[in-house]
Amino acid sequence: MERNTEQLDFFFDAMVGDLRIKDDVQSMVLPLCSLSKRKRTSPISWKKGNHFVQVTAPLEYGICTIYDLDIIMYCISQLNEQFDRGTSNPEPTIRTTYHDLLTKIGRKASGRDYIDIKHALNRLTATYIETNIRAPSANHTVGFHWLEEFRTDENSKKILLKVPRWIYEGVIHERSILTIDKNYFNLSSGIARYLYRLCRKSAGRKSEGQMWYMQTVYENSGSTMNFPDFCKSARKVIDKLNEKDNFPEYQVFIKTQNGREAIQFLPRPETIGQTIT
Repeated sequence: MERNTEQLDFFFDAMVGDLRIKDDVQSMVLPLCSLSKRKRTSPISWKKGNHFVQVTAPLEYGICTIYDLDIIMYCISQLNEQFDRGTSNPEPTIRTTYHDLLTKIGRKASGRDYIDIKHALNRLTATYIETNIRAPSANHTVGFHWLEEFRTDENSKKILLKVPRWIYEGVIHERSILTIDKNYFNLSSGIARYLYRLCRKSAGRKSEGQMWYMQTVYENSGSTMNFPDFCKSARKVIDKLNEKDNFPEYQVFIKTQNGREAIQFLPRPETIGQTIT
């Protein structure tokens, strides 16, 4: 009994109530996950200039998905809250409950959602990333898992999540984070989620927004699709977003720039110039 009490001491420091959702700036524009819910076992390889990313995972679990990263956003948000409340060097561990985690990332606290979270935790701890981004220099390589560790108590539905140093450095020391609209969690398409993170990082609240060539969007996505199929899927997603008018904070359009297909992101008029905390 005493041992169980010691274990349960892990589980009482997550912020309750409203939580400002934050994301890590570097991971918003890098191909560090799969955009599809289908199991992906093929590596993700990306290189631009002197920078590179290599993502792998065991065949048993596959690479984590962009939906799994909702858990990482939750951890980032909790760490940021601790920092903003005066804890200059919070522990890299989040002690919380399944229910709080699920509700904060827009999920229902149903049996199916509990099972999905367990699978996501396995993929996050199994996915291994090597990169020289956020390393001391381009000649150095950093290796980490999206989650270094997790612990759960199935009786009390309590959970401990430990983020890697790579994420911790970005959140606490670099303060390299951005606020994410909570309606992001309502986006069902992996491509739509990727486009939101891309434009949130690059377009900000500038009235002119940001334009990306489709080729660059594709290269940064890590998608397993070939370029023509990715373009076709992206066009469909954008058409659907415009039809439903449910893309958070931004309007998104397909255009031609210098004879090349491009995506234009524009802040919605009511958001231009807003300061986000």
